[in-house]
Amino acid sequence: MASLDWIDAALKGLLPALWMVIGLGLPAALALLPREQWHSRVLLAALTLALGPAALSAWLLILGVGGAALDTPLLTAEWILAGSACIAAGAALEAFRKSRRYAPRPPAAPFAFDEKLLLAL
Repeated sequence: MASLDWIDAALKGLLPALWMVIGLGLPAALALLPREQWHSRVLLAALTLALGPAALSAWLLILGVGGAALDTPLLTAEWILAGSACIAAGAALEAFRKSRRYAPRPPAAPFAFDEKLLLAL
């Protein structure tokens, strides 16, 4: 029978990865996108996958450089989680303000048959 120890090792990184992508990336994507583009799920997913790791990498860079300048270890789980939570809260607040401030425009009408034909050509 095959050993399933690899599942235990893989699941340990799942929660931090989900926090990085969904917890950081989704609020940042909603904060940066214009309100009328929130309905585009592909664009939202692409920005979510890009901005979450980028925001966390920037925070880790700040912690690493600051820790080296102060000659103290700042790359600890507490500092990483506190900073990423602040980034996520700020982005979520901006996305909430944007959702209240701007009314979404109705999405553009789908392409007509002749427009689809021209695009296919």
